[in-house]
Amino acid sequence: MSIKNIIVVFISLFAWLVSCSRDEIMFYEGPDAISIYREQYAADSVNYSFAFKLGTIEKDTVWVNLRLQGAKRSYDRWLQLSAAAGTTATKGVEYELPSITWPADSVTLKYPVILLRSPELKRSTKTLIVAPMPNEHFTVAALGQEIGNSFSIPAFKIHISDFLAKPAYWDNLSNSYGWGSYSEVKFQFMLTVYGISDFSQLTSSELLNTRLRFRKKLQEYVAENGPLIDENGQNVSF
Repeated sequence: MSIKNIIVVFISLFAWLVSCSRDEIMFYEGPDAISIYREQYAADSVNYSFAFKLGTIEKDTVWVNLRLQGAKRSYDRWLQLSAAAGTTATKGVEYELPSITWPADSVTLKYPVILLRSPELKRSTKTLIVAPMPNEHFTVAALGQEIGNSFSIPAFKIHISDFLAKPAYWDNLSNSYGWGSYSEVKFQFMLTVYGISDFSQLTSSELLNTRLRFRKKLQEYVAENGPLIDENGQNVSF
């Protein structure tokens, strides 16, 4: 076989392989669908406590990530999440799930789950499990890995309360920065001083200053109101 014939055979074989590869490319076909999704290392649940919020707010919002599985459309559509099996929170008492617009030409959206501050949350934690609700525009998307390292999940869990719990980071940070023993009253005072709900987000240099700042604010409080007594009958100190 001449070199010319070999080249012709090689080109023909290459063209055939490319044609086969193109024929095997799969595209999504089916009704448009909505999924709740999370990134690779993100959780599929969240703990929310109104006790971490300063002031007297009566409602707040937790945002849930949604993604479209299907083609973008040039018109608006509506959607809503629903409470799934396992939910212990009460609609209209501890939560609301509004109907919202999926804007034209959108692929992702953050859905607002409205949390309500009910008296029962001071006594027990309520769980809300939200999932996509099918309608005339969307079905429920397939589960599993989607784009990159993100995953389509069946539902998102929100644990709702209105009392303070000892944070997981307390012992480590308290031993390092001299906060002393934990109490709900002390922790609430600390939250008020800094206006934040998670001290583990502070840098090392910021944490070094916390004890001095707590002592100064506590002295001001005691001068105006008298000793700050915690739920165990003990004076709060740093």
